[in-house]
Parts: sequence; C-alpha cells; structure tokens
Amino acid sequence: MCKVGGGIANDMEPPDVRWMSAYPAVVWGGNNFCDQLLRSTGWLVWDKTFPEISRHSQAELAWTNTVRTIRVHREAYHGFMRQRDGWFHQHQKPVGLLTWCVAFTGNAETILDPFMGSGTTGIACVKLGRKFVGIEIDEGYFRIACERIRQAYAQGDLFQPERKAVQEDLW
Repeated sequence: MCKVGGGIANDMEPPDVRWMSAYPAVVWGGNNFCDQLLRSTGWLVWDKTFPEISRHSQAELAWTNTVRTIRVHREAYHGFMRQRDGWFHQHQKPVGLLTWCVAFTGNAETILDPFMGSGTTGIACVKLGRKFVGIEIDEGYFRIACERIRQAYAQGDLFQPERKAVQEDLW
C-alpha cells in the first residue's frame, strides 16, 4: 500500500507519522508540518506557472519519502484548464500532477488517498492500472469522486487492459 494524495486534514492538524517509515508516501501540504514529519530530502514541487501578479500561490509542496531530491512538475491549472477537467473541489489538483506522483511509488499495487476530495488520485490510478482506496469525510465529495472514477474506468485506455471498478463498503 502507498499513500498519495491530498493535504493533511486541510493542513490544519499535524499528521500521524507512524506509517511513513513503512510505506512510500507523498503528502501534499507537508511543508506546513515539516518539523513534525520524518526527515526527508525528497520534496515534490508543483510549479503552477502562474504569472507573478496572481493572487494564488505559484507553487505547492509535497513531502515524500519516495525520492531523495527535489522534483518539479510544471502544469498550469486555472481558468480554462479547470473548466476542461471540471472543477469540483477547492483543493483539486490536475490529473497529470497526481499521475506524476503515483509514478514515484514504484511497484506499489494499491494507492491510498485518505483525503480523496473529488477523486483525482483515483483517476490517476485508473490511468496507471493501480488499485485505489479513497477515503473522504464529506459525503457530497465522496459521491463526486466515485462518479469521476467510474467515468475514468468507462472511458478506458488503449494501453491498459480492461478493468472493472469495485465499490466496497467498510461494514
């Protein structure tokens, strides 16, 4: 199992770091808790390529134990790019960014996103042929994520064998 995906409880509470030495991990918003995370020289940077006058951040950081250096992904994601993908969540990230992150997990068969939001990590997993477990506290976002992931499966991929999504209950 590998943990990839959204921030840590909206970046307001420190993470439980016990699992981080056992599994490959990518934690967006980890820079907000770098003094509480395990020591790592690996950081992923999303360069949003915004013009300097933007009122939004020009980059976001993810703590990771999957690389030993800083890696940069450049992808603008605003305006018409959000409209293209559908804008469902205030912290939604582009599928290309999360596909890039999942690729750093090596041979991890199952990816866990405990802050699933609108399901972008799940869509990336569909594209890469990985199993995905997503957890989302907000029922509305959970439904959106499930529908987006279902659509990703329905779309198919010429380079991946046909797969079928299975929605399992916890109870």
